[in-house]
Amino acid sequence: MAMTENKREKVDHETLSRALEAADSDTSAGEAHGVISGVLCVSSDDRTGSKWVPILLSDAAQMEPEAAKKLSLSLMVIHQHTLDALKSGNFTFDLIVPDDDKPVAERITALSDWCRGYLLGLSVHGPAGKQNLAAQKKEFVEDLIEISNVQSGQEHEKDAEKDLMELHEFVRVGVQMVFDESQPDPAPDAGTKKPPRREKPGTRH
Repeated sequence: MAMTENKREKVDHETLSRALEAADSDTSAGEAHGVISGVLCVSSDDRTGSKWVPILLSDAAQMEPEAAKKLSLSLMVIHQHTLDALKSGNFTFDLIVPDDDKPVAERITALSDWCRGYLLGLSVHGPAGKQNLAAQKKEFVEDLIEISNVQSGQEHEKDAEKDLMELHEFVRVGVQMVFDESQPDPAPDAGTKKPPRREKPGTRH
């Protein structure tokens, strides 16, 4: 699908979840956006979504045609808005996860799914590409692996809320910096950015 139709209203978590469910996809909304974001961090020149289509739309032929079309369009809109945000230089990039009024447990699961999808998206260039990226940003990638395995426990909601906000911001800023460092021809006076060093929040496993 061409990008000419993609200057549309942003797709939120609930809308994407409905589109995935209607298409009988096993992928969660958070994971889907994570995949697209990861792909864009290593292939920002991918204008058509060709790198993530095999991951997110591999079963399109088995989907109901109208549902597959709506899902494809939603994903392409997300692709364009995500790329625009990452390239803006204003740190407007954010994760597509449930709103803050949703239960903490649901949001923790969504963040874990998002990180799992992002790591999958980073691997689109194959094992060698992922290893090269991990060598450059090893600590951040390792942190994302850890976050992708976080599960909601029996912690107090107030503590969990604080931990979740810290993790969300850590991932958001870190992904932006990975994207910035991965771009060719940086400005001559631009200093080298490093992914943020995380003081681990107390989110329980």
